[in-house]
Amino acid sequence: MISHFGRPNAGEFDQDFSLNPVRKRLGELLKYKPAFFKTLDDVHFMHDISVLENTRFLVGELENNIELSKEIASLADVYVFDAFGTAHRAHASTHGAIECSEISCAGLLLEKETEALWKATRLYESPTVSIVGGSKISSKLEVIKSLCKISNQVITGGGITNTFLKAQGHKIGRSLCEDSMLEAAIGLLKTSKISLPNEVVVSKNIDSNDSRICSIDSINDDEIILDQVFSIESNDLIAGA
Repeated sequence: MISHFGRPNAGEFDQDFSLNPVRKRLGELLKYKPAFFKTLDDVHFMHDISVLENTRFLVGELENNIELSKEIASLADVYVFDAFGTAHRAHASTHGAIECSEISCAGLLLEKETEALWKATRLYESPTVSIVGGSKISSKLEVIKSLCKISNQVITGGGITNTFLKAQGHKIGRSLCEDSMLEAAIGLLKTSKISLPNEVVVSKNIDSNDSRICSIDSINDDEIILDQVFSIESNDLIAGA
């Protein structure tokens, strides 16, 4: 079993990003002690279940290095990819290794998620409301475009909402925002399908318990948007979908 965790510096071991605690918890759930390999050179098949250390410690992982991809692919006879949440990333363990494997296939979770996505985009009924969250529009742009084609309304959350609000001309203080995507956001807003909040939760510090609810026109320059308040219209949209 291989996986990644966090964003450590490649080539540097960082205990905070080690998968050893994951391996221990897996052992508790399975009532079996999986082997733990710190490097690719340590890997062998003398155990029924083994866990490799965080792949993001490997130099070349994020760059989809071909030599690293081949090395990862050579670890097993069949490469099973089951990380739906990172399927869009062209990394060595999520892309290159699949291409370099003689036999590769989707895991049960990937199959389940893909089937659910297929149903959501082809067997939908009207009215349809889609909800998209995340920090960046750039990584969700094509998804949002597709959802606008099949949805009556698209409700956004997270940093994505901040970028849309700024594209509308609202001040968002020090909130997370992708300025490079403002033009794309304006284009999506022209579809009239992006549903944005009228009120948000703001604070001067992301770790502060001192927050307030205000309208999107009352955000101060030193404040950060932490959350959004669903309007009656948004609640009605969801209830009617």
